[in-house]
Amino acid sequence: MHEAISENVFAGTAMLRRAVYQSGASVPSNELGQIDTGIGKGGSAGGTAGLIAPTVSITKPYETRRIDGVEIEFQLTPGTEAPAEMNLYLPQFRVLCMAENATRTMHNILTPRGALVRDPKAWGKFLDESLVRYGDKVEIMVAQHNWPTWGGEHIRTLLADQRDMYTYLTTARCTCSTRARRRWKSRRPCARCRASWKRSGTRAATTDR
Repeated sequence: MHEAISENVFAGTAMLRRAVYQSGASVPSNELGQIDTGIGKGGSAGGTAGLIAPTVSITKPYETRRIDGVEIEFQLTPGTEAPAEMNLYLPQFRVLCMAENATRTMHNILTPRGALVRDPKAWGKFLDESLVRYGDKVEIMVAQHNWPTWGGEHIRTLLADQRDMYTYLTTARCTCSTRARRRWKSRRPCARCRASWKRSGTRAATTDR
């Protein structure tokens, strides 16, 4: 609750302005205008914005709850895409929801909109834990951006590629800093990351999420 409120208090105005430009809110939705926003089909239109305080808090690394007859296992992943973030696994349907932790893009670590700096080391760690815990169980993976992934092999590949990508952001930069390489020499992604992005359809560094 604290994290949901604080970001909007500190950066709400700038985030709204950014969203208008990024999503093309004023562009007509047609074949000559807006098709989608790149990381999704678009934001909701109309309605009333609000925030309802939770009645149940997930506090353990893994917790299982039954909601409206559906069993859901929650995996806490703090410090990844958001300060307070979690993945969800639905064993009844063998569906894994990776929130915004594993999508077809590479999130910024330092966002222009003013959100807290992400921790790529923790991000890679939690993605590895997701892969180990759910990789041999899941058949469908969904996320809050882009299209679903079907089939265990494809899901394991995507999770591994995303894990390696965020881990690379930590290890490569630390290596370059240690070796005192000039900045321009450390910008280009490694060949392994470029290959994995191409294989999984990831668009590198194209979104301010």
